[in-house]
Amino acid sequence: MKKIITALLAAVFAFSFCACDTSSDNTENSDSFPARIPAWSADEPSTAAETQPETQPDTKSLTSAAKSRPDGPGYKVEPTNPDFADSDFGYYMLSSNEVMVTEYYGNSKSVVIPDKVSGNKVVAVGKGLFRNSGIESVVIPDTVSEIQDYAFSCCSELKEIVIPKGVTVVGRNTFWNCPKLEKIVIPASLREAGEYAFSHTGVKSVTIPEGAALTTLESCLFFQCFDLEEVILPASIRFINDGAFKECSPKLTIKAPAGSCGEAYAKDNGITFEELSR
Repeated sequence: MKKIITALLAAVFAFSFCACDTSSDNTENSDSFPARIPAWSADEPSTAAETQPETQPDTKSLTSAAKSRPDGPGYKVEPTNPDFADSDFGYYMLSSNEVMVTEYYGNSKSVVIPDKVSGNKVVAVGKGLFRNSGIESVVIPDTVSEIQDYAFSCCSELKEIVIPKGVTVVGRNTFWNCPKLEKIVIPASLREAGEYAFSHTGVKSVTIPEGAALTTLESCLFFQCFDLEEVILPASIRFINDGAFKECSPKLTIKAPAGSCGEAYAKDNGITFEELSR
């Protein structure tokens, strides 16, 4: 019974977290946003991580609990109240010398996330960090390897973002509903981009670089990118969900090598295709 109650509470938190102050509603329970659209490939991708509830800032000094957390590769924690803060950000200790940015207290339109604070390396951008904020640009340091769910969702004034070359994971709905975001640079290091990660943005062209670690384009990844007219895909893309480019520009052209997953996807979905030389 305890497990059932816990699961129900988690579902309620996940539903409430994804709501934005906008006329659009991006929830998996919405009639216009299917939770999973049948995939082009027969292979089933891994399930996206559940959304965690938002937390309130607690600007206190480094706690003894944080100091005692284990340190080592693969160690992960759920975001919680910051362990310490400066004038602009709250930070959560992931290990003895690595932190995640979990809160933004500033009001600047142009934001620079530091690469190090109090001797600790900044390695992650936390869930919902800038959600619903008025930022126009942000610089993410090369030390960051993960950008979590909803980190920049509903940033209506955000115009430019460069995902650092060391980032391997971009979470679900990370840049959802950033209509002025016209340019997104995707690094070769990226191996996972969650559902709706770049949906409803103003992006016009997308290039997945040759040799990129990313092999799967998830459900609704670029959903309702009405200005998206060019997508360049390498042969290394092995799985494209049928909804990855749903409701994009009718002028959309997918450019990919002959015989690739990109070609098959374009032809199966009535999208203009142009062959790229391998």
